[in-house]
Amino acid sequence: MRTFATLLVIASAALVLLISGCEGGSESEYTRYEEAAVIVSIPLATPTSVEAGVTFNHTFQATGRPSPSLLLLNAPSWASLTGDTLAATPPASAVGGLFVFTVQANNGIGAPATQAVTLLVVAAPQIVSTPPSTPTVVGIPWNYAVQALGYPTPQFSLGAGAPSWLAFNGSSLQGTPPASDAGFTLVFDVIADNGVGVNAAQQLTLDVMNPPQITSTPPANPAFVVASTAFNYAVIATGIPAPQLSLSGAPAWLAFTGNILAGTPGAADVGQTFSFSVIASNGYGADAIQQLTINVVTAGTLRWSYATADVIFSSPAIAPDGTVYVGSADKFVYAFTPAGTLKWTYSLGYFTTSSPAVGPDGTIYIGASDSKLHAIKPDGSGKWQCLLTGFALSSPSLATNGDVYIGTSSGNFYSISSAGVINWMYTTGGAIVSTPAIAPSGTVYFGSGDKNLYALDSAGTLLWSFATGATIKSSPAIAQDGSILFGSQDFNLRCLDTAGNLKWSYATSGMVDSSPTIAADGTIYVGSADKKLHAVNPDGTPKWSYLTGDVVWSSVTITTDGTLYFGSNDKHLYALDAAGNLLWKSITGNWVRSSPAIGQDGTIYVGSHDKSFYAFHGANGTLASTPWPKFRANDANTGRR
Repeated sequence: MRTFATLLVIASAALVLLISGCEGGSESEYTRYEEAAVIVSIPLATPTSVEAGVTFNHTFQATGRPSPSLLLLNAPSWASLTGDTLAATPPASAVGGLFVFTVQANNGIGAPATQAVTLLVVAAPQIVSTPPSTPTVVGIPWNYAVQALGYPTPQFSLGAGAPSWLAFNGSSLQGTPPASDAGFTLVFDVIADNGVGVNAAQQLTLDVMNPPQITSTPPANPAFVVASTAFNYAVIATGIPAPQLSLSGAPAWLAFTGNILAGTPGAADVGQTFSFSVIASNGYGADAIQQLTINVVTAGTLRWSYATADVIFSSPAIAPDGTVYVGSADKFVYAFTPAGTLKWTYSLGYFTTSSPAVGPDGTIYIGASDSKLHAIKPDGSGKWQCLLTGFALSSPSLATNGDVYIGTSSGNFYSISSAGVINWMYTTGGAIVSTPAIAPSGTVYFGSGDKNLYALDSAGTLLWSFATGATIKSSPAIAQDGSILFGSQDFNLRCLDTAGNLKWSYATSGMVDSSPTIAADGTIYVGSADKKLHAVNPDGTPKWSYLTGDVVWSSVTITTDGTLYFGSNDKHLYALDAAGNLLWKSITGNWVRSSPAIGQDGTIYVGSHDKSFYAFHGANGTLASTPWPKFRANDANTGRR
């Protein structure tokens, strides 16, 4: 008989079979239903960059039966799991750190599943430096050490509008502003980029300043200033901002009014030398400093002299660079600096009474008794010689097209090209000592030993001639209205119109070999063998005369301050005012037949028959801008209005 326990076992087995049959599965299939946890999401990159201060999220996927739970192992405090989502917000203190931790999935079936996570904490760039407050100045190196935070280390670049002279050397932005950027305001960005987040940009604004510079040149340095005569110097200084001008060590009589340095030394200053500084400053870069020296002198005192080997008939010419040229009967042409230093001599081979003329290219032209016109380069070397007929006693005049006009003792008048080739020749009846005058129209006027004044056109055709009573050695002057003024050995000064008609004549008491000059008001000045300098009104009436001690062959030179300079055979150089009053006179060793020239600093240059060439201190006036202010019209002795 079966027991109850046996029946219970049999019933349990039947129940199991019944259940198995109903589910259609085997015992092995039932066991698989309880699966272990598996993380099936793709692992994060190793490492994965996460930005400080920015939440990083990642969802993990895990399977298993029953469903697994996720948790973090060894994770930093700023990383957490909410459900299956990882949230990581790294703080700034974590920047640059590499954090390795594990995500675990566990459902209690078998071993837990794990997946490693490696996070690299990065940071977007941030520029934390402040641009320097030092100015940006032309010619002075500028530097800005740019500092930026971020991980990885940011790289620097410049945005649009940055000047080409700026560049990075590592983290140092540096460069030297050129003058072309002076006065400009440059606006551009400094950019820091490390591939994280948004690039950092810092805007720079650079105002480019220009240090001061004095660009003007004093009329002379050292300067010689005549006591009681005003000194003026317009100082030009550049810079951004505009420089302020000041003086250091200057005499009390000098001061700035605007940019004009001006003052008048007194008699007590005569003989003193003042050395001082003109300073231009604008707060950027070094101050500009120009050293000046002023010697206070008395008008008419000797500045320097140079002894040649024979008498000097020649009247000096002055080139634009201040070089003074003069010929001597010792057969040489001399070139001097304004300070009296001999630059060079040129041998003519024969004596000369001719005066040099300076062309626009610096060529010096002069005639000589070797029957040649000489062209000399500015360095004193020969350029060419043109053979003429007769001694070249006249002085050359220069036409605007480069042609040179000159007369000779044979009575021939020549036109010579700038290359030294004779264009044409016109023959008169006597020696030509008179230097030609060239009108704006191109008409050429000159006198001859045959007593006539001639007017030729530029092709050498006679337009007219005017007969006087004696030889004409005087060189014509051309008035503002085109009238022609000249002297004759018949004792007269004459004025002709452009057609050759006599407008008036003015009688002196001696031969008029002096050449007339014309003041701004039309007054004509001319010397005579009657020992006088005559001032004649524009209508030919006498204005005044001044008596010297001997014949006046020299011509007057008129200056901007109204002073009249001329020589006399009484050995003196004279200075008169416009009213004919004597200002001063200076003695040489013999006749002063040469006509004076005036330098830009007011120095008076003149030759003497004592064989010396002189430089005298004059007032600060330079050559006047009048129709005909000196013998041969201008500093260069071109003989052309």
